[in-house]
Amino acid sequence: MSGNLFVPESFSSRPFWVAVLGRWLGSLKEYEAIDASDRDLAYWYGERPLTGLLGAAAWQLGGWSLEEFCADRRKKHSDEVCHGRGDLWLGSNRSDTSGAATVEAKVLWAYQNSLDAVRTGLNDQLKQARKQLRQIKPTDRVGQPFAVCYVVPCYAGPESKQRGENILTWLAEQTQQEGMANATHLATIGDITDFEDKDRPTYPGVLLVARQEQWRDE
Repeated sequence: MSGNLFVPESFSSRPFWVAVLGRWLGSLKEYEAIDASDRDLAYWYGERPLTGLLGAAAWQLGGWSLEEFCADRRKKHSDEVCHGRGDLWLGSNRSDTSGAATVEAKVLWAYQNSLDAVRTGLNDQLKQARKQLRQIKPTDRVGQPFAVCYVVPCYAGPESKQRGENILTWLAEQTQQEGMANATHLATIGDITDFEDKDRPTYPGVLLVARQEQWRDE
């Protein structure tokens, strides 16, 4: 598998996730090439656009998706039900890429000074996504549950681009070793920053980390 995309053999519907993440990466690159005179980075806008592109990837591959679906959630150790929304359903009925998933997604803006602090931030976001998945009632679930976190480095200073790329590489290696899927996109337009202000952060790329979870009653 290519160096910027990894899906472990243990993942349910692995061919589906390989295809979806590959198309998601392609969409990020294509977005950056839309207007050469006014280039932009989709991941600069955070969780919602990135999740939208993930859902769009399923449609582009002949599958389907729905964002912000209605979802009743049960509180832990309680029969109380709260009405809310989930982030994403997506799936495919194609024989070569069949699969279905319910996704809760988070974003981590990585500006912490230590690798351990960045990793703690990622763990916390995945934990929160897992908690929200397990609160979804069975009638509002599709396929298997997946916690997703988008990691976007945003460091300032002369070494900010390299520092951010190093963070993405390190996290990709760490999460792969722990059986998570990931996909790394590095900006094709250079840094997005105000070059007149050296204190402004740069945004050299994004890492999607996906962890397969279990429904709470499984």
